[in-house]
Amino acid sequence: MPKPDCTVLVVKGSTQAEDYAGWLAADQARSYRVLTADCSANAIPKLTLPAGLKVDGVLLTLSTSHRDSAALIGQLKAQLASACPPIIVIGDRDMTAAVTALKAGAADYLGQDQLTATQLTTALSVAIALTPPAAIRAAHPQHPPQAALNNRQDLGEVIPQIIWTADAQGQVNYWNRRWFDYTGCQPAESMGWDGLQQVHADDRDRTLTAWQTALALGHPFESEYRIQRHDGVYRWFICRALPTVTATGQIAGWAGTITDIDQRVQLEQALVRERDSRQQTETALASTEEWYRYIFEAVDVAIWEEDFSLVKAQIEQLKQAGVSGCKSR
Repeated sequence: MPKPDCTVLVVKGSTQAEDYAGWLAADQARSYRVLTADCSANAIPKLTLPAGLKVDGVLLTLSTSHRDSAALIGQLKAQLASACPPIIVIGDRDMTAAVTALKAGAADYLGQDQLTATQLTTALSVAIALTPPAAIRAAHPQHPPQAALNNRQDLGEVIPQIIWTADAQGQVNYWNRRWFDYTGCQPAESMGWDGLQQVHADDRDRTLTAWQTALALGHPFESEYRIQRHDGVYRWFICRALPTVTATGQIAGWAGTITDIDQRVQLEQALVRERDSRQQTETALASTEEWYRYIFEAVDVAIWEEDFSLVKAQIEQLKQAGVSGCKSR
């Protein structure tokens, strides 16, 4: 039997978890070692993994009883610490649940109702390929000293995110290759402050203001904005940066990452549109009801419900009582 290409932990929160483990075992393109762990409605028990084993990916399967996927993702991250691999959440096809999971740090969210084996293995392979090794993830303390960045270019080229550094005044002096691949820009168009030209015009001013504030205060920087791709399409990214310091604690420069969050933002926007549409419908219905109430009150018309199966008999009774002009059909 060939050695597994990668090891996947399947956290069993739904009855379909065994099916997913079977799909991985049957994959012809890749050999998987599948580990399993149980999951209650609110907690993940302490994981017991073989010593020295590297887990490459996690499938967190959810049932309708799991209301807080963010808490479960947080528990997984806490237990696996810096070695935490990408987490793919499988649950109901619900936009709110998907946004919650992605905000909590899930690499992907898959709807279980129409999920296929091919979709699952493809999503898992992509997530694993785009995640830097644990050794690299663990090598980034909160405020890295300047000496730790001596090999930044070698490190930056193996990380799937866009990586950049800037001097103490905030002028960019390094981009990794992923910036140039995404934007299509040349180095001369990207250094200093020129990279801001790739930021969407509607996002540029607030992003620049936030960056200047971080520079002035020496605080961590974080901002979400759209960046233009080489073909003119804009995608949403989140940019985070920390100051790099000298041995004496002086800020010598900045190091940052830019991560694609377009899927999450699109889901959030779709959720907002759905909510607004529902509110508009409810407002329109309430307005229509109020309008008809006004009309009926203005013309002194009474509204009642009648059992029309008895109308014909009532008309006959009126005729017998001498009322004329009544007709029945």
